[in-house]
Amino acid sequence: MSTNFRMPELDSRYFQGSGPIPPDIRENLCVDSPTQISENAANRLGWDGNLAAAVIIQLSESGDTASRGYFALVGELTEHPIVIQASKLWEGASRDVNVSITVPTAEQFSFLDGTLCSDYIDHDEVDYVVSKGRTPILPPHYGRYKISGFSLRLVAHLSRGANGRGGLTIRLTLLAFPLNVDELRQECDATQSASWAGVRLLEQECPFFPNSASAAWGHPFYPLLYKSNARMPCTASEDELRAAVAAVMGTASMPTACTSVGAMRKFWTAMAADPEKAAPRAPQITWPKFDRPAAAQGNAVL
Repeated sequence: MSTNFRMPELDSRYFQGSGPIPPDIRENLCVDSPTQISENAANRLGWDGNLAAAVIIQLSESGDTASRGYFALVGELTEHPIVIQASKLWEGASRDVNVSITVPTAEQFSFLDGTLCSDYIDHDEVDYVVSKGRTPILPPHYGRYKISGFSLRLVAHLSRGANGRGGLTIRLTLLAFPLNVDELRQECDATQSASWAGVRLLEQECPFFPNSASAAWGHPFYPLLYKSNARMPCTASEDELRAAVAAVMGTASMPTACTSVGAMRKFWTAMAADPEKAAPRAPQITWPKFDRPAAAQGNAVL
């Protein structure tokens, strides 16, 4: 059920300035995709090679307004495969059968609807091995063990300790679902909600990137910028960019992370019967809202 009260906002110490991004830094923030960060672009911006999160702002053709913002990740979610008992994901599956999943790189998770909940990744796009003991089970025999397709999804929100001494990080929850992407879409409309229940595979935290080095900018990180028209300069105001970042970060929702297929199926039944139970749930720390400049409000979609 959605919360009826306002959750605490990220501490104001992260937002002390209201000045411009230095011109040399602003131009360097431009990337070649509105939705993904390439390793080349990340390296150019001083990426340290570890898992990191960013917000990419797509600019209008004229470069003076923000058309849309996207959450994006770069790096490895985990170096090692995740092993899960098949019986935790599929009803009736054998307890002595395991599935070893090689987690896709963070860049493979897209957030195309402009929220902090990723699109589903189908099992066909994932490397995984099904085995009984040390003996691999081949795909033609999956049905015998009650194993079928699955999908993965990431849900992100500010970490609980963001207002503490640990600093600002984003918490990522990787969920698995015992249906392929097409089957999930057919299950019910609520499967598109960030709160749709899944079996938890992994929880990870990471910083935002690139870190802000300008006290005048007064934000904990710089947004990356994508020019719809590469020939046009980026003239969008700082207030416009701050509002665009807030529009993305304001979509954060808590995941419904289960430890078993039985618990997950109970949530599914309840959510399908009452869509309100699948409504997004505010995280414990929320991003403050920044209003867009009045002159720009009619020119962009955020």
